[in-house]
Amino acid sequence: MKREIHDLVESIEGSMEGGIEFDETACCALERAFEQNPEVTRRLEDILDDDENFGSFRIMLKSAEGIKFIPEDNMKTVCSQIAKRELERINVEGEGDGDLGCGHTVSEHIEALNYIVEKMEPTIS
Repeated sequence: MKREIHDLVESIEGSMEGGIEFDETACCALERAFEQNPEVTRRLEDILDDDENFGSFRIMLKSAEGIKFIPEDNMKTVCSQIAKRELERINVEGEGDGDLGCGHTVSEHIEALNYIVEKMEPTIS
């Protein structure tokens, strides 16, 4: 299954101009944000109103060395809001800068989450 997702991501990446790119650290930080904030995650799932696509997106985050995609505004909202919530949680809980068990430090996740917030701000018409 990992190989199939990797092939899917590569085929999508090849056809995208001007997409948003998340490196492996950003994918990991975003997936951890969903895991650490289950209540917020459930509410954000309602925004997408598409459990299958949300589940597929989370599977890609877990298995990707990086992804590039063109998000719709509702996905931008979901990603930016969960990243902001995770930054708040890290600050409130005062997580030290040790290894998180994923090979990254808290500082690396914070940097990645800030990048996500910056890149995923929804467009206002």
